[in-house]
Amino acid sequence: MRSRWLENRWPAAVAVMLLAGATAACTATEAGSTDRALEAAAGPSITMRQLPADIGQVAYPLDRYRLTAAEQRLMEQATYGLVRRCTLRFGLDLPPLGKAIDKTRRDRYGLSDPVEARTWAYSLDKPSVLAPAWLAPIAPGNRLHSIVTGSTADGRPAKEQGLPAGGCGGSARRALAQDRTSLGDDLVARLDSEAWKNARADARVQRAESLWQRCMNAAGYRYQNAVEAPYAYWGEQRLLGRKAVSPAEKKSGIKPSRAEVAAALVDVRCKRTSGFLQTWVAVTIARQHQLVIDHGPALRQHREALSSSVRTAKQFLRAG
Repeated sequence: MRSRWLENRWPAAVAVMLLAGATAACTATEAGSTDRALEAAAGPSITMRQLPADIGQVAYPLDRYRLTAAEQRLMEQATYGLVRRCTLRFGLDLPPLGKAIDKTRRDRYGLSDPVEARTWAYSLDKPSVLAPAWLAPIAPGNRLHSIVTGSTADGRPAKEQGLPAGGCGGSARRALAQDRTSLGDDLVARLDSEAWKNARADARVQRAESLWQRCMNAAGYRYQNAVEAPYAYWGEQRLLGRKAVSPAEKKSGIKPSRAEVAAALVDVRCKRTSGFLQTWVAVTIARQHQLVIDHGPALRQHREALSSSVRTAKQFLRAG
């Protein structure tokens, strides 16, 4: 199982600007110069009312250097059109474009969404939303998949006469100048991860996590931490006593038990009532704010490259 809570490289679908700062528990006396700088950069503390119900809707300073939801959809449409134009030359058509990719990051602070808690709890088998809807139905090993990706199911180059390097997908990326944005995308992802990790280790977040543990203990749950531990525990519980996974479960994933769902709902509630979510979000935003200042020139250059790709995509879509 992979650590989905570390998948923090994708942008929020809808920006909800949120001023953030240190928790009230951290006084000026307790805080060192770094803490005071964070508080000054972040602004007032997050309250329960300010934190959106859907944590994936929080906006971060680094989001300015990612494609917006509208730009992302436009790029998806242009990419699809270019890939389809290419595959048609090989006598193959693509599945329908489908809905927009939902790249919100609802699990970067562990389980925090009540809807997800009720449906999937700590299961990592929930359907991925990171792949384009039109690409998901194309099975690896299928000729169309090889033409789109430029490689066979075992990773060898596809043997199709006239196929561009990287397949039709590679051709589309080059046409939209997306290769020029890859280094900048990596930088944003690295800074995002750095802010996440630094905030996770912040004393204020750790104090709030202690309050979360107290809340969970009162409900009869004992976990070592608020992020990895519940996933690990319920992952083991889900497989205990099982001799085999059914065909339906192989296809759709192992659904959580009632006990797991009950624990997940308590977890989500405690993360908010303890102030754990508010604190971690606040410190993460403050850390990102400083990283944006530190890496301003490179980030602005990346944003210009993204805008250039978007303009190219618009020109293609206008041309039909």
